[in-house]
Amino acid sequence: MANIYAVYGAANKGKTTTLGMIRKNLKEKYPSFTERIRYEEDWGDFSVILDNINGKKIGIESEGETENLVESLKYFISEKCDIIFCASRTRGFSMNCIKSYENGNDVEYIKKEYCDDEKKQKSVNEKQAKDIISFAEL
Repeated sequence: MANIYAVYGAANKGKTTTLGMIRKNLKEKYPSFTERIRYEEDWGDFSVILDNINGKKIGIESEGETENLVESLKYFISEKCDIIFCASRTRGFSMNCIKSYENGNDVEYIKKEYCDDEKKQKSVNEKQAKDIISFAEL
């Protein structure tokens, strides 16, 4: 059983950026980690497993609109990740994909916070990344 934290929101609201900050913060907090990169795109999307994060295996998928989400969730479950962080749109394909994992896993839906001021958005993303890590008890 995995704890799945789905960060959901509309396009271009900072989901990938926030998940990237979660990845960075966990790597800094737990320097003895190992990282297995499933893929990493030039434009920012990525899929990784972080091992030895407070004794847990963490899967992170930043792309919530394509088949990459489907494949990453299958992979993370098969690799017995304890915690999975992923992105999702507010409805449709990605939300349905995540909902299909509700039986047998604990799924939490976290609405992506954002503001209209681009200068303040970085701070919003950073705070939300830290809040999500805390919520996941890491």
